[in-house]
Amino acid sequence: MTQTKKAEVSAESMSLVMMEMLAEATDGYIAQEDLEARILEKLGHAFTAADRRKMLIGRQRTPRPKWKNNLDWAKSLATKRGLIAVRNGVIVLVAKTLAHRNAIYWAGAKRRRTSMRKKCDQCGSYQRLAADKCVECGSIFPESTPKRFITPK
Repeated sequence: MTQTKKAEVSAESMSLVMMEMLAEATDGYIAQEDLEARILEKLGHAFTAADRRKMLIGRQRTPRPKWKNNLDWAKSLATKRGLIAVRNGVIVLVAKTLAHRNAIYWAGAKRRRTSMRKKCDQCGSYQRLAADKCVECGSIFPESTPKRFITPK
């Protein structure tokens, strides 16, 4: 009698289970830790040794089970398809009703820009560094003095 080899749990199947869990959630969102616990509960019986194998992830080479890496791929796929938004360890189902608009907005909101900008003294809005005048109120920015770079000897 030959034994059939069990296949690893794919990111696509995790994505389907994740979407099902989010649809069942009353608020339309779930914390990362809760999602991992529910995935382990629902699909844990199907995990093979390869799914449970520890992988070294990131620059710090942190050991992590492969199934969690597959779950990250599932979240990435769903995010690219516009089905979910992920922020600060919370996964939000975008397709939920407008009653949950605030949670969807919070998860999908753009993070603070890291590019350098200047602030208008009159209205307080931020403008690009090359702007001569404020786009909001029209006030003219003072000319900036060029920076001198001193090289060490």
